[in-house]
Amino acid sequence: METRHYICDYCQKEYLPRRRGIQKYCSNSCRSRGYQIKSKSTSSNLPVKKETESLVAKSTSEKKAPAIKVDSMSSAGVGNSTTGTVIGNAAYELGKAIFTPEVNKPATKGDLNKIAQLISNQYLPILNLGPNNLGYFPHYDTKTQKLVYLKNRS
Repeated sequence: METRHYICDYCQKEYLPRRRGIQKYCSNSCRSRGYQIKSKSTSSNLPVKKETESLVAKSTSEKKAPAIKVDSMSSAGVGNSTTGTVIGNAAYELGKAIFTPEVNKPATKGDLNKIAQLISNQYLPILNLGPNNLGYFPHYDTKTQKLVYLKNRS
């Protein structure tokens, strides 16, 4: 440990350093105040000569602000924008139609009507049983929940 005392760069008090050769201030508050004073003196407290003030005033009065051009809407720009949007949307929909598998596509009204008609039928055909000896085909009766043999296969 250092036995020699240092002098604080801000408050000029003697202190025993904790870090040898690195420490310049006795405390954190002296360090922050020293930084504030140092940064304030380098940036805003510099004297300004009268000649430079007059030159700055002349140069600002001589320069006129450039006119700001406001973009106007043109029919060509609107047409280009619309065309780009239509082409982009068409490409997106085409890609979606090509690359989406059939099972992931949404059901249409026709699909829902087919399902409703299938469910509303009282007799559902049983496909893994063969016809009986009279030639009648097996069906499942949804109301009575029994196996029934009917003449036509529907």
